[in-house]
Amino acid sequence: MKPIQISTNNVPIQLYLSDTSLLKDNSLNLLKTYAEMDEIHGQVIGLPDISHKLARFSPTGMVVAAKNHIIPAATSLATNSGIRVISCDMSIKELSSTQIDILFRILKRSIPIYGLKSNNPIKPTISHKDLFSIFGDAYEWIERRYDINGEESVYIQNVNNMKLVPEKLVYPIEDYFPSGLINEGIYGLGVLESGNHFIELQRVDSIRDKVIADKLGLEKDQLLFMIHDASPCGMINQYYTPRWNYYGQEFIDFETDKGMFHSRAFADKEQRIFRDNYFPPSSPYFAIEADSKEGLRYRVALKGAMNYGIANRTVMHQAIDDALNMVLETKDFKTRLITDTMHDTITRENINGESLWVHRHGATQALPIEECQNQGVFAEIGQCFGLPGAPGCPSYICVSGKNTVSTYHSANHGAGRSIDRPDAIGMFSKKKIYQHFTENNISIYKEGNMDIRGESPEAFKDIDQVADDSQKMGLIKQIARVIPIAVKKG
Repeated sequence: MKPIQISTNNVPIQLYLSDTSLLKDNSLNLLKTYAEMDEIHGQVIGLPDISHKLARFSPTGMVVAAKNHIIPAATSLATNSGIRVISCDMSIKELSSTQIDILFRILKRSIPIYGLKSNNPIKPTISHKDLFSIFGDAYEWIERRYDINGEESVYIQNVNNMKLVPEKLVYPIEDYFPSGLINEGIYGLGVLESGNHFIELQRVDSIRDKVIADKLGLEKDQLLFMIHDASPCGMINQYYTPRWNYYGQEFIDFETDKGMFHSRAFADKEQRIFRDNYFPPSSPYFAIEADSKEGLRYRVALKGAMNYGIANRTVMHQAIDDALNMVLETKDFKTRLITDTMHDTITRENINGESLWVHRHGATQALPIEECQNQGVFAEIGQCFGLPGAPGCPSYICVSGKNTVSTYHSANHGAGRSIDRPDAIGMFSKKKIYQHFTENNISIYKEGNMDIRGESPEAFKDIDQVADDSQKMGLIKQIARVIPIAVKKG
């Protein structure tokens, strides 16, 4: 299968879909908006999971690149979204249904759900000092806090390029982060976000490539955990785009915090020109020179947010290990990290010999073998990542396909929506969703106030079809298909 190419007045659009009729929302119009921006380089990419969510300035499943500029609106609100896959290195036969139930009841206590007041921490989960240590270098903080196998760090995306160097900063590191996000960070570490985020216990249903599966230590009926999370601490783009997410007093409070955050930088004449871009009613479709003072300021906050995401998934990973030790009545049981990738990022990368700022919104980095040197087994198989399906549906463990150089080393990050959340809430019933879980022998541990109707399996594309199409287009190589056994959701 080949991508569909659409011409514009500037750069072309490449749609990795079998048919443009599959685009039933505003995605194509948004892709055209980016394609006609002068700063965009090469082409605009629409991946198989492309969809548009209400109040977003770019579609999920979009990838664009620029030579010298950053476009905040070209990625998601939360720039620390990611998926971690860990192996229990044990078979489903070694864990009873009673033990699984106890395990998830322990996780209910140890991993709170964001926004659930009765369950959220009433005290800070970390100190200011720890928070800024995480912003500066997540893995260094992780190594200090936990007895982590250093060899596994190579399976965390960009881990060797995440450190903030203080001597290169114009301001003290604290000035790069809004007070609202600092507060979220102090109270939110180890907290699972609501919505489409989850912690899922999975069983390997089938092996699709035995050679690579062996290298990853995967076999049929093996138990895995998949964590999909984003933290409100990562919503830096709310401060760098004129978002209309709040109303009334909430809007006034947020815009005041945003104004205070930007006030010091706007004392600098060079940076003052960006002021109007960040506040309503300005257009979100603007670019910042990456190496300017304002570009550096944004990049520091962006990297800090991504670091926080790594730390947050690691803390939840550790909570899973602790819970398993309680259930198994052991002290030294450890799961094994297979991969940790992010899918809402802006990073400088080498693509075909060019240094580009690659913007991904709902797209995972998918590096080929030659770009994975010194990354453990990835140097033999290419970058590995999880490809989750809809709630209560299968997922895939994949490695990068042979054609990802055409997508700026990117692949889709999941099945993708076919119906936006607000519409799904009005279309589906809770009873039918819970019936789906029951019929498929999946235990669901639902907490929080998020309406589960918005996460109905029928609101998403068929993951098997998406995975097959993605493989035919050379974006992924399927290694294993996994099915859910139990899931914790907000």
